[in-house]
Amino acid sequence: MNICIVGASGFLSNKIVEYSLNKTFAVSVLGRKNQYTDGDIKFFAIDLLENDIPIEICAVADVIIYAAALGVQSSLTISGNDIFSVNAFIPISLVESLKQKSYKGKLITFGSYFEIGNADNAFEQYNEEEIVFAKGKLPNEYCLSKRLLTRYFFDTDCPFTYYHCILPTIYGKGEKANRLIPYLINSIIDQTDIKLSNGMQIRQYLLADDAVSIMFNMINENAMGGIYNFPSAETMNVREIAEIVHQSFQTSLNTKIFGKEERKDQLMRSLKLNFDKLARTINIGALTTLNKYIKFTNNTRWN
Repeated sequence: MNICIVGASGFLSNKIVEYSLNKTFAVSVLGRKNQYTDGDIKFFAIDLLENDIPIEICAVADVIIYAAALGVQSSLTISGNDIFSVNAFIPISLVESLKQKSYKGKLITFGSYFEIGNADNAFEQYNEEEIVFAKGKLPNEYCLSKRLLTRYFFDTDCPFTYYHCILPTIYGKGEKANRLIPYLINSIIDQTDIKLSNGMQIRQYLLADDAVSIMFNMINENAMGGIYNFPSAETMNVREIAEIVHQSFQTSLNTKIFGKEERKDQLMRSLKLNFDKLARTINIGALTTLNKYIKFTNNTRWN
């Protein structure tokens, strides 16, 4: 299988490359910096904000995976124009170019359950159409750009197979150190202070390796193209995450760490995806729990 990945430096990109090499797929990567030492990877240096995607490279791939994204980390200062370009307008342009090339392969893109916006019904799970027409207020350009891309795929007439994957929170070794789970783990190991929000936000969690496996199950089982909500192994609030991490390290949780920080996503009190459509379509397989994964990584620091 010939895989072309657009976006070289992201957490998810790295997991896709790792999986593809283990399966001995032919891998091409388009991005700004070549961080891969494996000689089997064909790397093409492009800056998505400066250069057009070389469509002739993408169009010969069996599978194109658009994994580039900006604005995921709210602490970084990135212009709204750049976020909308990379997260929405450039992948839309890619689709339109592939249509002109009469592309016959498969395209994978990503949405996020943060497109739901402000929501506080702890019992509500959103299916794909409800994600498309979600009306919750959004806190930033990242969420809005993802909502725009999802709506495009809902409305476009695509002559080739595409999978627009709506992801819950993905995690695993290799993600940014300031993300919740590595932040908790590293703080316990380094014995540094932990500061969290009130911790009541309800979220779904999916190991990144499991997300990639599911994605390739869709490809291998020739799932019908469309928008798909991805599953979660667990649904928990931030306090429960903190408890699991501390229990794994056999340390006590000091509840005084909560309420020390304000976050824009606190108004998104409950984000839950209904993934029945995907479960009816492919074999999702067994999903890894957070507790099991932390033990698998030997309770070591997540650098």
